[in-house]
Amino acid sequence: MSFRKTAAVLLVFALALSGCGKTPQPESEGQPQNANVEANAAVRGNTSGNITNYGSAAEYNGDIYCQYGDKGEKFARISADGKIDILKESMPYFINIVDGAVYYVDAGDNFRLHKMDADGSNDIALTSGSAYYVNIVDGSIYYADPTAEYCVYKMGMDDMKPQKIINNNCQYLTVAGDKLYFSDFSANGELTQCGLDGSDIRQINAMQSMYINYYDGYIYYSGTDADKNSGMYRQPVENGPTEQIYDTEVGDINVNDGKIYFTDWTSNEIMVMNIDGSDKKVFDEKYGTYINLAGGKYFCVRYAEGTKEISFEINDINKEN
Repeated sequence: MSFRKTAAVLLVFALALSGCGKTPQPESEGQPQNANVEANAAVRGNTSGNITNYGSAAEYNGDIYCQYGDKGEKFARISADGKIDILKESMPYFINIVDGAVYYVDAGDNFRLHKMDADGSNDIALTSGSAYYVNIVDGSIYYADPTAEYCVYKMGMDDMKPQKIINNNCQYLTVAGDKLYFSDFSANGELTQCGLDGSDIRQINAMQSMYINYYDGYIYYSGTDADKNSGMYRQPVENGPTEQIYDTEVGDINVNDGKIYFTDWTSNEIMVMNIDGSDKKVFDEKYGTYINLAGGKYFCVRYAEGTKEISFEINDINKEN
């Protein structure tokens, strides 16, 4: 694992510790306005790209729900007119919003999944264990529990009864159509697919894969092959051919609104390009990680090279404006 991969893994723990100090370690009504929209689109609580980057932000009915503060240590709602309401003095991860209800993982409560009203009231914990990579899609909640070696659980939004459906070490969990995709670190992090009930688990390719995104019928991810060659890849969810669209080591991939935002781990810059890999350009010369996109803004974590000093930043996507 490279330095930057190690740093990225450690950053989420550093954020939680600095923000809370309690934990050992991230277009239809009822759907975020920036969700991936397709024909017969699923109702999703947040975009796939945000969730794979620890879900620090989500847009719903013009409002942005997000981490806020110097180190992202607060949970805020930013309205379209710029008004900021602090909903909770705790760091949220994996934010999902469905039918006006806000679901999030509370770093101040051992990373348990919580639910609250849009104004921060009626906050309750839904899980006894921790929850990472929370995907809420079409009335079901999917998540991996890091306290149980990242086994995957599924529960209905009506009964809230978690059921373990996968025993493997599943990271970067992503719901894509009628399938689950994840990096199987029970093996070597290979891209793996199964049904929404955990059945028919099969390896898609032999590359170590990270930052899995689902957008417009394609899976996007960073991959490293047996010869240590790294890049960004995409392939249709209908099991079409794998296509390399960027040829150096990358992370923090977030596909949104026809663009791919990501960090180039060679140049240490945030990049942007079209979804087919064309028109590559530097988006931000400053290195940032855990890229989230919501409401015309991008959210990322900055850190001082070689130190544990971190900061959380919110910037306008159209910086020239």
